[in-house]
Amino acid sequence: MSLGKKLLEIRKAHGLSQEDLAVELEISQSTISNYEKEITHPDISVLEGYSKFFKIPVMDLLDSDTKIVYNYQNTGGENAFQIIKNTSEELIEQYKETIASLKEQIEVQRKQIELLEKMLKNR
Repeated sequence: MSLGKKLLEIRKAHGLSQEDLAVELEISQSTISNYEKEITHPDISVLEGYSKFFKIPVMDLLDSDTKIVYNYQNTGGENAFQIIKNTSEELIEQYKETIASLKEQIEVQRKQIELLEKMLKNR
């Protein structure tokens, strides 16, 4: 994920407008817009501001393989981010394995239901 898209997603996940974030980071709204549209790129001091405000390591902002997923089931009313460092291929493979496992569980349960139905008929 590109830096601009990542900055956009983080801001939206926190429910902030560009103007709100600009006030917090002490930069202009148009600068925030330019970062998110990838017209310009933030310097390290601005990235440090994002990092401190959102409590995300700067390296996670810069790492293109890092996906930042908003945790809607946070505790204590605080916004929490979960950093997932998996490439798309790894995630796809994990999903395939999960699907295969679930299909196996369904088949086992189907056989158990058939067995229970036979037992009920033979009563």
